[in-house]
Amino acid sequence: MNSPVDKDFLESRLETVKAQFSGEMKDYRAQFDVYRAENEAAHLRLEAKIDLAREETGHKIAEAETRIIKWVVGAMLAQTTILISIITVMLHAILTKL
Repeated sequence: MNSPVDKDFLESRLETVKAQFSGEMKDYRAQFDVYRAENEAAHLRLEAKIDLAREETGHKIAEAETRIIKWVVGAMLAQTTILISIITVMLHAILTKL
């Protein structure tokens, strides 16, 4: 087993296995780099979509707030008008009876 032929054979076989393993690792590394690049691109696209959705939601909320404020102010003006009208009618009725 310790003959020079066996050592040479084992060393050459070991070098062959090392070369195959090194080639396979380079292939796996290249595939991993491709997957990582695809993942990063997908992540950036997803972040862009999320930012767009946040912006759209912010605009919708601001628009809804504006509409609510308009309706509240309109309701207050209507109540004030009705209240003034009722008080005017009551005062007119009371003053005409005197």
